[in-house]
Amino acid sequence: MNDRPEIKIVPKTIDKVLAYAGWIMLGFIWLFLVLNYLGKYFDNEILQLFYVMFSSRSLLVLTLTGTVFFIGMTMLMKFPWSFNYPVKVTDENAGKQYILAVRLISYLRFAMIFLFIVISGNTGGDAMTTIYLIIFTFALIFIPMMVLLGKMFGVGK
Repeated sequence: MNDRPEIKIVPKTIDKVLAYAGWIMLGFIWLFLVLNYLGKYFDNEILQLFYVMFSSRSLLVLTLTGTVFFIGMTMLMKFPWSFNYPVKVTDENAGKQYILAVRLISYLRFAMIFLFIVISGNTGGDAMTTIYLIIFTFALIFIPMMVLLGKMFGVGK
């Protein structure tokens, strides 16, 4: 069914930086969650600040969702030959297509965790803040996606 070559992709420096930054940010989300719940029970001003800053339920949902997506995307990156591509993948262009696809997933994984941190910290902003957050979210996701898709279409020409 799938006649694409199964090539092991060696991550480049930028992929490793995005991966480490993503894992660190995922750790920060879990730290925020722990500090939020500790702030509910202990009489410490800093912990109380976390409890006031972050909504408990939304932080728990964002943390669990972000963790599941992050780990799922990490596992998905190990099988780039199973992705859908906008161009036909041949033996000649498979390596480059796989590298670009893995880079796209790596960037989206990083952007998703970053946005979860921004969203969990954006409590009760005014309408303009929400509009700017929506524009920032679309720009953070779609501009790099379009750039990498453009590179994918340009491979092999």
